[in-house]
Amino acid sequence: MIADGMRLDRCGLVLLFVLVLAAMPLRAEDGSQAWLRYAPPLHTGATAEYASMPAGIVNLDNSAVSASAESELMRGVRSMLSRTLRVEKQLPDGGAWILGTTDELHAALPAYHQPALRPEGFSISTATVHGHTQWIIAGAEARGILYGVFHVLSGIARGQSIAQMQGSESPAAPIRHVPDGW
Repeated sequence: MIADGMRLDRCGLVLLFVLVLAAMPLRAEDGSQAWLRYAPPLHTGATAEYASMPAGIVNLDNSAVSASAESELMRGVRSMLSRTLRVEKQLPDGGAWILGTTDELHAALPAYHQPALRPEGFSISTATVHGHTQWIIAGAEARGILYGVFHVLSGIARGQSIAQMQGSESPAAPIRHVPDGW
């Protein structure tokens, strides 16, 4: 009887070991990515809305913050929509995401109507240039471009159309501050 009891314990250990191994590939949400995890949208029709999304991205601003915005847009679109954006050095013959300050955009696209933005403000819009749709993320400065990219990625995550994302936002407070201990 003791031998049978020991065999059951071994069977139980083997079963426990198999269950632990089976659970290892599963990854629980650990919060390490916070709101930047870029999970695919829950809305089933969301990806159809983005079928006409440009495949190229042009960054008119050469700052480090703007480079970060470009990187986040590429990472977010790849993760949420399984699409890889290609970086263009100049405006392509087709449509593109165009990132830049309002001054840079006006220089590259003279017909672009520059919105009045306060510091850290951004504007999301589309424009037709030579028959192709350009998706424009404009900032008052580089930080505005970054905030605009996060606005677009948030809209994609919620399944919004590009038309729902369009508009301008400027922070009410000129300086954003998080108190110590947060």
